[in-house]
Amino acid sequence: MAKKRTTKKTVDKWKSKIWYKVVAPEEYENKEIGEVPASDPKILLNKIIKVPLFLIGGKPGAASINTKLNFRIVDIKGTTAFTKLIGHEVDQSFIKTLARRRRSVIDHVVDVETKDGNKIRIKGVIITANRITQKPKTALRNIFNEHIHTVVKDLTINELMHAVLFGKFAEQIQQNLKKVVPVRKVQINKTEIKNTIIRIERK
Repeated sequence: MAKKRTTKKTVDKWKSKIWYKVVAPEEYENKEIGEVPASDPKILLNKIIKVPLFLIGGKPGAASINTKLNFRIVDIKGTTAFTKLIGHEVDQSFIKTLARRRRSVIDHVVDVETKDGNKIRIKGVIITANRITQKPKTALRNIFNEHIHTVVKDLTINELMHAVLFGKFAEQIQQNLKKVVPVRKVQINKTEIKNTIIRIERK
């Protein structure tokens, strides 16, 4: 006699998940920056949410669209996920549009600590109006490096990131660099705030 086939009920995993509203930190007015589903809220901790700058107040335009902010989920209350800004990144294709022929492109990386003890890596690019030799390139890097170390130590992480994201920080550097050679553009193309991972206790 043939055995009857038994059918197992399949559970729709999506139905067991809850949607959580993701909000920016208080310094960005707790603006909603997305929604994420999860069956267990602990799964969301340390998840990184990337959003364009214009969503939290950047001026409309190519720079605002091509600048992505990185937020890490650090707390869950009810169905709201709270975040912390951990850095930003400018799309490389946008950087390339600034670096046309007959210009020098100088990359530089600086590791510094803010007034409130946050360690941050700042990656910048200097684009000159004309091609230059190695000697002025070195001079530009030195000024870039000195300016960052001098300014950042007197700023909190929130003050620094606001200045970086809205252009003031790069403008101040560019004014100093112009004393050496004509500079077309200074762009802070990436920041990485260290030690932002939340430790999760495993049962």
